[in-house]
Amino acid sequence: MNRVVFQAKPLTEDVIRVFDFTSLLAEGETLAAAVVDVDTFSGVDSSPDAILSGNATVDGPRVSQEFTGGTLGATYTVTCIAGTCNDQQHSLGAYLAVVRGATE
Repeated sequence: MNRVVFQAKPLTEDVIRVFDFTSLLAEGETLAAAVVDVDTFSGVDSSPDAILSGNATVDGPRVSQEFTGGTLGATYTVTCIAGTCNDQQHSLGAYLAVVRGATE
């Protein structure tokens, strides 16, 4: 699976991060739906899915997901699985760290 490192999320801020499937899609293929799953990569968080805020949103070849809260110092493995108009599935993974204070 392809993985990227998202910009860290400040503990007290809600942020949107984007998965870009452009390079994985065949010509004329579009995304139909997507889901995002979260696991704890490092640190301790017994409810890692609680960092998700709402559902993933498909916009062309990109999928946006809002994140909220989290555990200070934890790093999460975030996986986006997207289905296409051709009944294919593609997945992208990312690491998302939760830090103190603003990062942007």
